[in-house]
This record gives sequence, structure tokens and C-alpha cells, in this order.
Amino acid sequence: MTALHARGAGVPWAPPLDVQALRLFRDRLRGWSPRTPVDLETVYNDLNETLGEQSPPQDGLLALTERLRGHGRMLSEAAVADPHYPPPDTVTAVIERGCLLFDEPAPAVGKPRVGFAWRLALVTSDLAEGLLDAHCIKDEH
Repeated sequence: MTALHARGAGVPWAPPLDVQALRLFRDRLRGWSPRTPVDLETVYNDLNETLGEQSPPQDGLLALTERLRGHGRMLSEAAVADPHYPPPDTVTAVIERGCLLFDEPAPAVGKPRVGFAWRLALVTSDLAEGLLDAHCIKDEH
């Protein structure tokens, strides 16, 4: 197998990311759609289920956690979608806090999983509120 060379430079080409990072990028790109609007009603329903008066049921907690993770990522992407209109510093701080959380694996069972869901819900709620205040997204209802 021969290495690819940059045109005329004679320098071997190397991919910008390792295999694992490229696979993650590919998977995220496949799941992304530029036409997917932010459905705030669904976001609010999941926030209410998590942060409401009763703890979320254990049997659906993993699915709820993954939905919250998806909402948070979608809101983060919406915040930085237009390079000409960066999000306010308050939203940027929430995005930075959320990015660490969105990539964290969910605890296996019990109270730690509920706590993790609450943390995801609080970051997602802060993102939605900050983006609405900054007029980055609209609530159609």
C-alpha cells in the first residue's frame, strides 16, 4: 500500500483525525439533518417528565436520558449554527458545561441515573431559555 501525497509537494498525507474520531464524526454527521427544527414542545415535555413533581419512572429512564442528551446537543448546535451571529456569553458557558455532560456515559441504574437525567435536564433547560432570550430560536406555541 502506498501513501497518498499532496499534489506536487511530495509530503505523505495523513488523516486529520484518528480512526475512532473519524468514526464518531461520521456517525454524528449521518444523524444530523440541517432541516431538523428544534421541537420545543417535545423538549419541554421531556424536561417536565424529568424535573416535574414526581421522579421519572425507572423503566423509561434510559430512553428519557438519551432524548435529553439529543435535545441538548441539538440546542447547542442551533446556538453555534451561524458564525456571523455567535451566541451570548451566557449561552456559550452553558454549551461548554453541556458538552462535557453530553459525552458522559449514563450511570447504569438507580439514583445516579436519575441524578444524571436531572443534570441533563437542567443544562437543556438553561440552553433553551438562553436561546429563546437571545432570539436564536423561536417558540411557535
